[in-house]
Amino acid sequence: MNVLHGINGQDLAFNCPGCGCSHFFRISGQPIWSWNGSMDKPTVTPSIRVQGNILCHFFLMNGQFVFCNDCQHELAGKTIPMIPWDTGEVMENENAAPEKPQEDPAVEQAEAAQEATVAEQAEEAHDELVEVVCESCGAHYSKGDTACPNVSNH
Repeated sequence: MNVLHGINGQDLAFNCPGCGCSHFFRISGQPIWSWNGSMDKPTVTPSIRVQGNILCHFFLMNGQFVFCNDCQHELAGKTIPMIPWDTGEVMENENAAPEKPQEDPAVEQAEAAQEATVAEQAEEAHDELVEVVCESCGAHYSKGDTACPNVSNH
């Protein structure tokens, strides 16, 4: 099942279990992330860093969030599978408490086996692009953009 959802022809959105809202990365235009083309097990570089009500910083590796230690939520430092985009709806409340993922011994074993490799790949990705949340309307856009794309509606 897809974990990504295309929006506006240049961004791909996904739901984040760490802060309980949707984030995106840009696949065309500027700035742009490198993406493996998979809608169900995406790998994206460089890291994605979102500064909204809380800081959320992570890598997307083979369909999993690899949350960095500087995250300001309970999943900091953890590796968690991405959430399927089954409803097509965006999680909107950044303050919503995320549901805890179900513990699965097989998933835990697979994560432990891949943890060293994922950590190495995460450290190799060095440039950080930042996603910004507009304080006026809540729209998400990249820090490289000079203004909110909805600025004419403010």
